Amino acid sequence: MNEGYTDADRIIHQQLENTFTKPDMKFWLMTGTEDEKADRNKNMIIDSIDDTIDVVKILLNKGYKRPDNIFYYERVGGKHDVPTWESVMPAFLDWAFEV
Repeated sequence: MNEGYTDADRIIHQQLENTFTKPDMKFWLMTGTEDEKADRNKNMIIDSIDDTIDVVKILLNKGYKRPDNIFYYERVGGKHDVPTWESVMPAFLDWAFEV
């Protein structure tokens, strides 16, 4: 990221803001508290969590509902790695297939 980067520069957030909703869509979003160390706005919340929470806010503003359409899973101690994803896979499968 270069100097002058702002939250308005986030591509996926712009895409979501500018797309139409599809009422049947469902979103599983997951972050880990150890995904990274970056904290560009210095609010003591890592960027991956901040950015994902903002995605949830955009989806809510578009009319999607929690928990019907949106599920956000924040894994304490989770990292951006296979062992973390493996540990949350059962929760995802339960959600995805309504077990």
